[in-house]
Amino acid sequence: MHKHFHQRLKHCKDYGTLIEVIILLEEVVEELVILERKVFKLEHEEFLKIKFGGSKYMPLIIPATNPPDQGFITLTVNGALVSALPNGPDGKPQTLQLVGPDDTDFTIVQDAVTVVDPDGTIVAASFLVTPKNPPSQPNVPLTVVANIFNTDGSLAATISDTVEVTTNPAITETVGILFEQPVSAQLKKV
Repeated sequence: MHKHFHQRLKHCKDYGTLIEVIILLEEVVEELVILERKVFKLEHEEFLKIKFGGSKYMPLIIPATNPPDQGFITLTVNGALVSALPNGPDGKPQTLQLVGPDDTDFTIVQDAVTVVDPDGTIVAASFLVTPKNPPSQPNVPLTVVANIFNTDGSLAATISDTVEVTTNPAITETVGILFEQPVSAQLKKV
């Protein structure tokens, strides 16, 4: 890219007009802006990698000023993703319960009708995480638990993760995924 601009600049110097030089400089500025964004993204990813120890699964970090974040629960039965909670040992559908610490930092509410994941992943349930502004415990990871119960009240599966409502002005977008790890890894047969 640098060589390309250098050759064009030489051409402008030898044969070009002032307009051609200005157009070339505008293109250089555009490329610099793109490069700056790439560098910021890399620095941001490196910050997150350091913060979470390079973990494959990163907890949800949501700015206090952001709108609600749509989340999804993936579940596998016999190695295949399923689009609903399976039946328990009595043949009746299992139920999902999402438990957060309290409502002073964020709320987590299961959707009455499961929302389709935009990336096409088959999901068993969906939910919204809504940050509070200001949160009572800013920049602190708080545990959220997803429990799957049989109709008799016995626990069929559980998985936990964390949500952090941040007031850090450098983080302007939601990062991470709540319950990125499928529940299937911990699904218990009854």
